[in-house]
This record gives sequence, C-alpha cells and structure tokens, in this order.
Amino acid sequence: MLLVLPVTLPASAHPTSTPTSAAVDPAYPRHSSDGLPGTTVLPGNGRVVPVISNEFSQEIAPGLSYRRWDTTDARGRFRAHLLVGDLAEATLGVRYVGAGKVRHRAPVRRLLTRNNAIAGVNGDFFDIGELGAPLGLGVHRGTLRHGHLRPHAAFVVGRGGKPRIGSISVVTRIREFPELTITSVNSPVVDRHGIGLYTPLWGRTAGAKVIRGSANRREVVIRGGRVVANRKRLSNRMRIHGRVLIGKGRGARQLAALKVGTRVTVRARPAGKPQVVLSSNRILVSDGALTGLNDTELHPRTAVGVNGDTVMLLVVDGRSEYSRGLTMRELGQLLRDLGATDALNLDGGGSSTLVARTPAGRLRVRNDPSDGQQRRVPNGLGFVSRG
Repeated sequence: MLLVLPVTLPASAHPTSTPTSAAVDPAYPRHSSDGLPGTTVLPGNGRVVPVISNEFSQEIAPGLSYRRWDTTDARGRFRAHLLVGDLAEATLGVRYVGAGKVRHRAPVRRLLTRNNAIAGVNGDFFDIGELGAPLGLGVHRGTLRHGHLRPHAAFVVGRGGKPRIGSISVVTRIREFPELTITSVNSPVVDRHGIGLYTPLWGRTAGAKVIRGSANRREVVIRGGRVVANRKRLSNRMRIHGRVLIGKGRGARQLAALKVGTRVTVRARPAGKPQVVLSSNRILVSDGALTGLNDTELHPRTAVGVNGDTVMLLVVDGRSEYSRGLTMRELGQLLRDLGATDALNLDGGGSSTLVARTPAGRLRVRNDPSDGQQRRVPNGLGFVSRG
C-alpha cells in the first residue's frame, strides 16, 4: 500500500507572494478543449483534514512508477493518478507522442503504442470542433511539428536531456524576403494579418478552414525552393510536397510579391534546439510559487510537473460521483505538494487520460475519462524505456 503524502520543499521554494504575471496564453480555452462549464465551488473552509484512501502503486519500469489514490477534503472526494519518472535513470526517457500527421487524432493508448511508449497522458489543447490540430507548440525528436511565433508556456527537454517548464518560441525566416514574417507553423488557424506555414507533417491542406472566413486570402506553393503557384483560391485536401504559405489579411497582400519562379528559402525551428516540446495554456507553478490561479471551477485535469530530473504526469478524474475534479489552483497546489517546483496545465475535461503498462506488459487506461471512453486527441507525453 502506498501512502501518498505531501513533499515538503525548502522554504526558499515557497515564496510568500505569487508572481504578478502568470504565464497564460489567451489563444487557449481556459480549462478544456471541449469548453464545457465546470461545477462552481466556494473555497473550502480548511477545517477538514484531508483523508487519503484507495491507495495503489506499481513500478512500470526502472525509474518509472504509477500511483493512484483518493483524497476526501472539505470540498468532497477526488481521485488522482500519477506517473513519476526519474530521467537520471539512463534507460528512461520522455517524448512527444503524436498520431502521425499534425491534423490526425487517436486515443492516448494508440498514441503511446505508435511511439513505443510504456506510459503517458494526453497533451495540448486542440481545435476540437474543426481541424483537430493542436493549438500550441510541439517538437518531436528535435523536429518542429507545429507552433506559433508568440512565446509558449511549455514542457521542454533540451539537448542535454534536462526537463524544464518555461517559455519557448518558434524562430521563422524567409531568407530572400526577410520583411515577411511567418507567424505560425501547421496551425489550425492563421493569425490575423499573419502568414501560416504548412509542411508535409500537417497532412492535406484544409482550404478556407484555416483562415476562418477572412475575405483577403492567398496561397503560395513552394517546391524545390521555388514558387510554383500563387493564388487567391486556397486548395483543399491537396497533398503537400514542399511548403505552402497561407496569408490572411495583410499577410495575404504581402504574399502577392512571391511571383511564380521566385526562389524562396523557408526556415522554421524551435528556439534553442530542444529535443521535446509540448506547450499548453498556462504555467501552474513557477519556481515553487503558484501563479494566481482560478479556485472556483472544477474539471478533470491533466498536468506535468518537474523537479530536477524528475518528471510527473498527473491526471485527476472529474465530472463523476466518485471524483469531483479540481480547480486550477488545487491542481497547482497538489503538484507543488507532490514535489514539483514547476508545473504546466495540459488539456483537461474529457481529454484527461492516463495510460500505463500493466505487469503483463499491456497498455491500459488507468483513470476514468469523463467522456466514458478515450477521447481522440492529437498528442501527448509518453515515457519510453530501453530497459
């Protein structure tokens, strides 16, 4: 039986004041991709001592463990599921797991199987009603899959294998036309007056869905380093060979300068050359401090926390009789109590799913997704083991 107890951090890791500006991306939904309203609660009175029950633990692989427990407090009961991986273990790693093309989606268990992972959780918020693509930044084995020019709050593993949570952005450039700025890469929505870059990793083109009704639009197709098409009509379901630039508003007017036959060299990469990046809507804990979080709306939750070489993947069930879910502040507090010095919120609601290998070697969903089944999602984080 596993007793899940808070981990006491040094006093210096618990500032008495929270940061004045939390890392929040306004382009994201607040709580979950499905946008469903959560149960509204009043702050607990703090007089009920939390009771831990229904404890279970399992070693998944060297350096990686799974834990489950119920907590009953002044607000009711919730069930938590936790993967803890020590990346100092030479055989253990963590990676971005995707469904193939950026636009593709699959249940978390299938994402892990496809990427040879033994445990993991769902990842970034995504465009659930339209194209299914993630809203933020993703890097797999050093390759940029999707992202925006704006800074992202993200989980990052650098070239040295050290995990961190913080800000990261995409660096883009059109060498022959430095005055043109690519504002997004393989994104479900081109920014207002922006230029979106689409690569073969995106999948087939999506026509006007990526510009959401803008009348001023333009598409430039680049193959072999030269412009082969420049048109106002956006292609739909075209296989991408090379690069496609899509302009919206002022970005569309700027792309008119790229005449057919013009040499164009497009570059896009994540800043700092990380090996793994998964971004999301907000940082929960920064250097041991909570970041001014909502404490009134309950949802199922998914989050990632780090402390040195340790990576924690947490899912809390919700929208059910046996588990109320957590507010954003409770989620940050729980991760901090478990030892995370930094933590990032991931997509919650019906997306929240944790999968881990059983002693028999099979991948199994360990939590109870609130949709009643695994939701098809575009990406996640997964642990891999060479042991």
